[in-house]
Amino acid sequence: MCWDAQKVFESAYKRAGIKKDVSIQSLRHAFATHLLDSGTDLRYIQELLGHKNSKTTEVLHMFKEKFCIHFLNFQ
Repeated sequence: MCWDAQKVFESAYKRAGIKKDVSIQSLRHAFATHLLDSGTDLRYIQELLGHKNSKTTEVLHMFKEKFCIHFLNFQ
């Protein structure tokens, strides 16, 4: 039996009652963001995600900083 990872993921989040539009990619992003928030080294996160170019992983860090600044401006 061959499992499509996205279908397994969709089944799991539907059973969990999650209503948001999510994907495996959003799960990877949330995982990486959690690691970054916990102080994990960016190079280690790069290795875990399989990014060959560090700039790809650094985008996550830049996005997080911009989001936090934008969020704080509206409080």
